[in-house]
Amino acid sequence: MGTIFKDKNGKQWDCNVTVGAVKRVKNLCGFNLIPLTGEKIKTFYDDIPLFVDVVYSVIKPQADKCDITDEQFGEALDGDAIYLATSALLEGVVNFTPNPKQRAMMEKLLKSVRDGMEYSLNAAEKEMEKLDLTGEIQKKIDCIASQFQQSTNSPEPSE
Repeated sequence: MGTIFKDKNGKQWDCNVTVGAVKRVKNLCGFNLIPLTGEKIKTFYDDIPLFVDVVYSVIKPQADKCDITDEQFGEALDGDAIYLATSALLEGVVNFTPNPKQRAMMEKLLKSVRDGMEYSLNAAEKEMEKLDLTGEIQKKIDCIASQFQQSTNSPEPSE
């Protein structure tokens, strides 16, 4: 992967994690990037606004040079950009880890999280394929149409 990602406008950002970035994240977001844990990674996926604030705090010196506010930065992140930013930030945190053994453990943690997410998505996709949602939706539409047809075909009231 790498620590660089692009927002939806094509602007490139580097999520290189440094001591300064860790301090900014803690001061601006009240979030401690270090140590990276599975629970913190889960928080990123569960709380997208917090995640965007964390990423903005990491890239803030770059944003300041371009006069981009946190709100403007957030507006430039769509689903694809958030996906890329997540990988970039997590990779940046792993690269920041000074102890080679801890870094190797964090790389394994990150890989297991990615593998787990991929497995879950594949399993969900297979379950969706088993369901005939199109057929079920069509049955509902036909039922509603039938009920509507019956209600509009009622006899005229007698005088």
